[in-house]
Amino acid sequence: MKRSITAFLTAMLIAGAVTVFADKLPKRESVHIPSGRSITMQARINKLGHAYGTITVDFKINRKGEVIWAEANKVHTTVMDKAFVHKVEDAVKDMKFNKAKRAPMSQNGSIAYSFR
Repeated sequence: MKRSITAFLTAMLIAGAVTVFADKLPKRESVHIPSGRSITMQARINKLGHAYGTITVDFKINRKGEVIWAEANKVHTTVMDKAFVHKVEDAVKDMKFNKAKRAPMSQNGSIAYSFR
């Protein structure tokens, strides 16, 4: 009986630690992608560091699906750490989208991440 209680308490502590860790990972809040496009390679932001707030990045993609411009939206970004915001901008620049030969030369989109 004593072992089962100890095992139960240990499992609860581990589950609590996993839940706390999961809450600290950034969550994608909203995405606006031009019609006919899909993300083929996500931004890698999980290991950039930690901040509190939201970062919204506006971006442009070309016909090849490459991000040709990305900048944090000052109105919708609440994170004040400029170095961290630049890291997220760079991660968004590394994203890839599907190719679209008949798309306009560039298309606009935005993506918002929430950090807790």
